[in-house]
Amino acid sequence: MVISCKHQYIYIDIPKTGCTAIQNYLLENDETCEQGWIEFEGKRTKIESHTKTKEIRNVMGKRFDEFTVFTFIRHPKSRSVSAYFFYKNGSWSRSRYFSRNIMAKLNVFLTKMLPFSIWSLIKSEKRITDYFYDDCGRELIDLVGKTGNMDEDLESICKCIGIPIRDVEVPVQNRSKHKEKKNYYTNNWHRKMYKKKAGKDLKLYKKYEKTIYA
Repeated sequence: MVISCKHQYIYIDIPKTGCTAIQNYLLENDETCEQGWIEFEGKRTKIESHTKTKEIRNVMGKRFDEFTVFTFIRHPKSRSVSAYFFYKNGSWSRSRYFSRNIMAKLNVFLTKMLPFSIWSLIKSEKRITDYFYDDCGRELIDLVGKTGNMDEDLESICKCIGIPIRDVEVPVQNRSKHKEKKNYYTNNWHRKMYKKKAGKDLKLYKKYEKTIYA
């Protein structure tokens, strides 16, 4: 999460959507923003990476509605392929919690043992929809960019919010090497089962797939 009280925006970091690159770009180009902390009336609250939007709203209370909230989404199939090869290559985000690091190492071991067609169906992933809605089904995100169109969408969102950033060019980080997503969904049974598992995320992505901000 990145927040700017001056420009009143919050960037929500959904895993495997280019969030590290976007966060670093905002921090380098907007001196008013801060990562991982919310400060109001002299009280600072630590916000962990990939915290859900509804949890951030709970911390901020009524102040949350004063901010423009934006995020980036990625096609769920591409996101799953990226996550698979991220773990398969032995990578994970180090945590200050011992138990999380152990789980991450187990994920790496499991990924190395399983083909993508099986892993993608049994591996629990943080759903994109979990970052969009509260427990009552209210949508909490105001602006949505696509990872596949990152530079243009981020520049448009910055203009909408009023962040003084122009000619956006975000360096890609933590890129895993793999083929295009279509090469990993060639089996009819696998496609059917994956659609059943990720149906809500697929529907959400389709909703925003053609969104363009002037």
